[in-house]
Amino acid sequence: MVPGRLAGVPRRLKPVLACASACVLACYLAALGYGAAQPSVANSEQAIVPWLEAHHLTTGLGTYNEANLITLDSGGRIAIRTVSWQFDRDVPRRFESKADWFDPRHNYANFIVTNTADTTPNRDGSLRRSSMIPRQAIAALHAGPPAHVYHYKRFTIMVWNHNLLDDLGSTPEILPGEIPCAHDCV
Repeated sequence: MVPGRLAGVPRRLKPVLACASACVLACYLAALGYGAAQPSVANSEQAIVPWLEAHHLTTGLGTYNEANLITLDSGGRIAIRTVSWQFDRDVPRRFESKADWFDPRHNYANFIVTNTADTTPNRDGSLRRSSMIPRQAIAALHAGPPAHVYHYKRFTIMVWNHNLLDDLGSTPEILPGEIPCAHDCV
């Protein structure tokens, strides 16, 4: 009995097709084995979690990328809250957030974290820094200069001696979208 897929194939071509199929399968298996044998690439966001913990920085502000990745990678031990960074005032981000996270009576956020790893080219060839916060937006907090600025790998961590939640605008206004970034990003 001839299998259904090979029913219309002349008898002399069946061994050739079987050999070709075996070669293709062997190539797929070799590629799978090669990929599985490669060392895993470390998540750049995970690298900062022990650093933040060692410096006793547990709640801070950042972009959507950093807020999600660092908070999840730390198992919630580090909480980065997403802010919509604007040039005139910064507000808590309504999307995927809870209003209580931004209440200064219940939380104390004293640092901002940015990451230079997430740079992508715009159509004109310039770089869009999706995890960068414009300097004007940080100045719009009216928090004054940070007490300390640290550089760890591709991160910049700016630390203040007071609760930055007191400096945020009160109403989350911005829906999901791109973070505005001028040429002068941190």
